Amino acid sequence: KIGKHKITSATGYQYLDDNMLLDMDYTASPYFTMSDKQRQHTFTEEISFMSKLKWYQQVTGLFGFHTKNDMKSPVDIDKSFLENIFKQAKERVPTMPTITIDTDKINVSGDFLSTNYGAALYHQSTFTFFKKLTLTAGLRAEYNRTEIKYDNSSVVDMTIKPNSPYAPAIDSVEHHNLNGNAHKEYWEFLPKLSLRYKFNDQWNIYATAAKGFKAGGYNTAITANLMQDMMQHKSVGDVNNTLYYKPEYLWNYEIGMHAQPVDDKLFVDAAVFFIDDRDQQLVRSASNGTRKITNAERVHSYGAEASVRYLPIKNLTLSASYGYTHAEFRKYTVDGVDFKGNTLPFSPESTISAKCQYDIPTNAKYLEKVRLSAEYRALGRIYWDDENEHMQDYKGQLNANVGLIKDKYSLTMWVNNIALDGEQNTFYFESMGKSFVQKAMPVSYGVTLKKEL
Repeated sequence: KIGKHKITSATGYQYLDDNMLLDMDYTASPYFTMSDKQRQHTFTEEISFMSKLKWYQQVTGLFGFHTKNDMKSPVDIDKSFLENIFKQAKERVPTMPTITIDTDKINVSGDFLSTNYGAALYHQSTFTFFKKLTLTAGLRAEYNRTEIKYDNSSVVDMTIKPNSPYAPAIDSVEHHNLNGNAHKEYWEFLPKLSLRYKFNDQWNIYATAAKGFKAGGYNTAITANLMQDMMQHKSVGDVNNTLYYKPEYLWNYEIGMHAQPVDDKLFVDAAVFFIDDRDQQLVRSASNGTRKITNAERVHSYGAEASVRYLPIKNLTLSASYGYTHAEFRKYTVDGVDFKGNTLPFSPESTISAKCQYDIPTNAKYLEKVRLSAEYRALGRIYWDDENEHMQDYKGQLNANVGLIKDKYSLTMWVNNIALDGEQNTFYFESMGKSFVQKAMPVSYGVTLKKEL
């Protein structure tokens, strides 16, 4: 730090070593099982230069990252799954031969090497006029590159019996390979503009507009689906194009205010927003349990949020917040089905929270105060699918705790996730023609001992 100027540098490294075993079809039959092993290395570096004057502030920086992920995701396909497909095909075309798989399982190897790296140069300037009006303008120039190398193979040992009593059965061994590589590069310029007007120390209003970007990439999980198509002698087309999902772009607009109607007693924040999202990246489930990222051409989201914090008397704090969001597909078609007008899945219509905290001073030698706290949280209607056929209505939960505090030490007894509106789910999906949900965390009790540093 030199005077009113400061230079900072932050270097990061993250290593992930993961091995996940997954029943991909979520049924009692072992149709699809996968072992997903990952070893990922991520490096980040950011250098920034900041200046702060009476009427002007600025930050200029350079950010870079490099991520390398070595994945091995072999899939075992139970022979009964393919034999059922062949059986159904023979029922439609009785003249086709009878096919029997001669091994209990078919192993589909899945080796992937994913590499992502990029850099960004950014600058933001903030000007203050007449001590009341603040203008902030920024620009981020960003480069991203994503690469994928994939190598998948399988061996299918089968017996083919022609539809004739005079033709002998044929032993056949089929080798299927799916390998290749692909990459995409992105250059983006992301502007931001913000205005704030300060009426006094207690009241101000603001407006912001900013462009957002998320790089595209490649779906690795669906290579198992493509290999399955190859086993059924179906065309897989342009594999790189099938694996690829496009980048996402959005413009975010927000108008809000911060206020203290009663000094040091009442604090209020409120805002309204509108988001115009292009090619939003969404996750869709396939019939066999695999999931892939796809793009919705256009999504609009708008809503409002407000929060209040009130200190009516000493040691008592009351707070509450509410948010409303309406996220709607404006243009989105999948396999000929038009979802225009449907609500975006996994986007709760409303979020509510309310908290009460009260400190009781004791002035005892080994106990400074007792803290009582209760918190209510709820989510409004949530749709689980693009079709809006499955949803969850309003659900709320209660958390409560009692804390014993002395200086930097605290002992807290707590109970969380008390359901007030019946069982709550946090996730829904379909696989093999069946529906599955993930339940919310159950009621839990505990004690926490903490020392502040």
